[in-house]
Amino acid sequence: MILFITTIDSKNQLRSFACWLSKIEIAFDFLSLIASDEQLVNVELLDDDKRTKLPAHVFKGAPFSTSILQLEKEWQFILSEPVN
Repeated sequence: MILFITTIDSKNQLRSFACWLSKIEIAFDFLSLIASDEQLVNVELLDDDKRTKLPAHVFKGAPFSTSILQLEKEWQFILSEPVN
């Protein structure tokens, strides 16, 4: 997946760049890391030829991966349970 990111840096200048990341939780942590120092203006995710605009305001410096991985464990447990 590719992230297209536009920020306003500490000198109040617009910066646009793109990066390739392999997992969504890593991408979200990366965005949170950027948001801890700069203001995210625009974030778009390109995955499997589908481009999705992400809400920049939700990335506030806190990591997402811990919560996402915990949810994944809970779903794996639920899905492993037999159906009655």
